[in-house]
Amino acid sequence: MLKAVKGDKWDTRYETTRIKLLQWQLIDRFDGEIPSFEFILNHTELSAFREKAIVYYLNKKEYNEVLKLCVEGQLIDQEHSGLVTKWKQYQIEAYEGLGDMDKQRELALELMYGNDYEYFIKLKSMYEPDEWPLVREGIVTVFEKQTYPPSIYAKILIEEMLTEKLLAYCKRERYYIEQFSPYLKSEFPNEVDDLYRQFIESEAVKASDRKKYRKVCKIIKTYNNVCGADRAKVLIEHLKQIHINRPAFIDELTKLK
Repeated sequence: MLKAVKGDKWDTRYETTRIKLLQWQLIDRFDGEIPSFEFILNHTELSAFREKAIVYYLNKKEYNEVLKLCVEGQLIDQEHSGLVTKWKQYQIEAYEGLGDMDKQRELALELMYGNDYEYFIKLKSMYEPDEWPLVREGIVTVFEKQTYPPSIYAKILIEEMLTEKLLAYCKRERYYIEQFSPYLKSEFPNEVDDLYRQFIESEAVKASDRKKYRKVCKIIKTYNNVCGADRAKVLIEHLKQIHINRPAFIDELTKLK
């Protein structure tokens, strides 16, 4: 079966792993634990077997062996970000077993910057309440300097109730106001209204057919729920005036109640 494996690098790796797992299952069933584990260790170049070895060593609390396998795995699988992340996650478990908090924090920070919100929460749990604000400030500053911060940034601002920074984030990209207005409207009603109107007006300018006009009207309905019917009516009349030469758009706006 192994001799018959053909294809590109990824296909070959997948098929080889599938066949080797079948072989391992036979050895594990008929030859016992020692030959089974020896087979696993002899095939750790394949991620499925590397993970089996890591889990085995974790259960045995042999954390240094776990770390060795994780470091090797990151070198072998550096082209596969998902696998690199997995090996780092196991590293954290090993460092937790060893009681090395500094390394846990370091890796949790790396994974968090990779847009993994779960590790932001874990990282927060690794600090005392009086230590956390300074750490959080450093994290937020890193994201603020990025032209396009990942989605985790807004989640962090919401989790930490940093509403002024969330408002500033929406000002950078107005379309976010539709998503994040629930967290801002009570504290910044006028700013939310301004951003919503600017967003709707820009979308109206870009709209070019009835389908897109309806999409704009759908946003207006949300705006109505967030900022109130009176403000929505004023905006609708304003849009009718400035887009008077777009009868299909006027027709869709007229349908709004």
